[in-house]
Amino acid sequence: MEFRIPEEPSETTMKVFIKAIGSHIEWISVLRQQLDEQVFLNAKGVGNNGIRGLGRWLQTEGGLHSSLPSFASVRTLRERFHRHAAAIFQATNEAINA
Repeated sequence: MEFRIPEEPSETTMKVFIKAIGSHIEWISVLRQQLDEQVFLNAKGVGNNGIRGLGRWLQTEGGLHSSLPSFASVRTLRERFHRHAAAIFQATNEAINA
């Protein structure tokens, strides 16, 4: 699956994506630290991918771009990211409780 930014994205759209990329990179760092420290993780919360930032934007004003093929790609990739993260959280929690 390929993701392409529209030819001329608006400044607002670019800010949303730059912020979302930064927050996900930061989140992955926190996840890695929590996994190393075997901290109990909230699998249900991470599986809900529409509650903050990019997920909320995709469900609201980002919907203006829903006709673009790249919009569907972003949604699909983001949903997969959150689904896999939730599976990691669940597996970690099961290992901690074993």
